[in-house]
This record gives sequence, C-alpha cells and structure tokens, in this order.
Amino acid sequence: MARATNRPLYPYLGKSEVFHCPADKGQEEGPLDFLNSDGHWKPSNYESLGCSYRLNAGLWSDTVLPAADAGANLAAKKESWVPDPSRFILMHEPSAYSYANYYHWHYARGPTTVTWNQLPDDGQKFISPILFVDGHAASHDFTHVLKGLDIEEAVVSLGVAVLLLRSRALFDAPTPRHRWRTAIVMVVTIIPVSFVYGVVGFAVRHDRVRPEFTFGGAVQETAARLVGLTGPLAVTGGFGRWFPASITVLGFVALIAIAVAVLAPVTEGTVAPVTRLDEVRPRRAGRGASSSRLPGPTGC
Repeated sequence: MARATNRPLYPYLGKSEVFHCPADKGQEEGPLDFLNSDGHWKPSNYESLGCSYRLNAGLWSDTVLPAADAGANLAAKKESWVPDPSRFILMHEPSAYSYANYYHWHYARGPTTVTWNQLPDDGQKFISPILFVDGHAASHDFTHVLKGLDIEEAVVSLGVAVLLLRSRALFDAPTPRHRWRTAIVMVVTIIPVSFVYGVVGFAVRHDRVRPEFTFGGAVQETAARLVGLTGPLAVTGGFGRWFPASITVLGFVALIAIAVAVLAPVTEGTVAPVTRLDEVRPRRAGRGASSSRLPGPTGC
C-alpha cells in the first residue's frame, strides 16, 4: 500500500484528518495477499490505512441492483458515468458492506467485529455515514441489507397484527357501511391514477431514465416507490431527480386519505339507529299538540 505522501490527494490535502472518522474501530479481515497486508487494521482503519472510508470501487459481493461494472464500479469513471449522482454512493464505512466479517462503528454497544456465524444472533444495527457522488452526505441503516429479513421479528410482528385484529372490538368504533364503500371507490380510483402518474412521468423523461426506459421497468419502479422502496430505474437532471420521490409522497398521501375515510371518528348521531330517531319525533309532536290546547289570554 502506498505511503500517505505518495497518494493522489496528498498534494491537495497535505497532512489532514478529513478522512478520519472518530468512531473508527478498525477491521480484522485476516491475511490479504493482494494488498500485501495481514488484514489486522487496529486500533482503527485511519491509523492502519490512512482512511476510515472505502471508495465504492470493485464489488466482491452481491448488490441489490445489478452493477454496470462490478469489477471497477466507480473507480476510473468520469462523472457523467454515474446515472443518478444523488443516489450513487461515493464513499462509505465498513458497516455498509459485507467483508470477511461485519463491523459496527457508530452506536456500537457490543462487539465491533461480527463473524458470519455470529451475524444471525447479532442485535446491533449497521449504521454508516454515506457520501454520495453529488456531494451530499447522510447516515443510513444497512441492517436489513446485510442481514436480510429478520425471521423472529417478522413472526412477532405477524403475531401482534393477528392479536390486534382479533381484539379490534375492544378499541374500534363501528365503521358505517358507506365509509367502506367510499374507501373501495378511493382505492380503485387512486391506485390506477398513481400508476398512470408514475409510468407517464418516466415516459416523458425517457431520455434521462437510467439504465433505460421500459414499460415494465416503469411499472416496477412506480410500484416500489408507492410503498417507499426503490426499483430498477433512476432519473437524472432537474426535477427528474425528485420525480421518483414524488411518487412515494403520492403513495403516502393516498394511504392517509384512505385510512381517514375508514377510521375517522364517528359521532353517535351518525350511526344512531333509526328507531331512536322515530322515538324522538312523536315526543316533539306531542309537545306541540299540548301547547296548542293551552288557554289563550283572557280579555278584559
């Protein structure tokens, strides 16, 4: 590995800690012949390697979306090669990727090095700050990306959902039938409109869609965005970079509207039985009849 003074950015940065993360706990990867390293980067990556972060270059494990160039990825590429700079990772910490082991730096409350065998029983979150190609940075949780679906968590969540469903009479007011009819009308109207909005929006921006616009890809991306996920497509330039997020906003607004239509509080009068109203009318009529029989004022 090159000395710090011989690295490409040294003439610009000099002796600097700009690539040093205070939460850096280092890594234990074992012997790495291609790096001429023993893989024991302790007490920190910064002290051992000179940098706490990894460039999003060569990929050695599977990715959520197919990589255009898994061998080099971002390395030696021009800026124009990146399809969506606001979503493409430039640098990350070890907690965001799978190595020979897994690593906890930020918010670590237990072992910072986790082996493959220990991963299923590890209860910590894999949190990593991310620098994106467009220059913005954010902290993200990669736990489910690295561990996959937590079966125990899914089973418990399903059990709680079933229990709440079976006990709904304890805390749920009856929903009038017309509310359900309204919700059904909203669902069969909003869902097609949302898909039309998404697919047409991608079609209008087809020249800025990456990797390329297809009807199936637009439908898949729209479906994923409506529930807060990401699909196979990305849009670049101007409002295009925000367009997929607008689909997610539309999906959440639609969900809230449907939930309000079904679950909004119902006053007693709205669902009062007709017989109770029938009981009130005769009483009022009776009072009117009796008042008509009152003696009028006497004359002098």
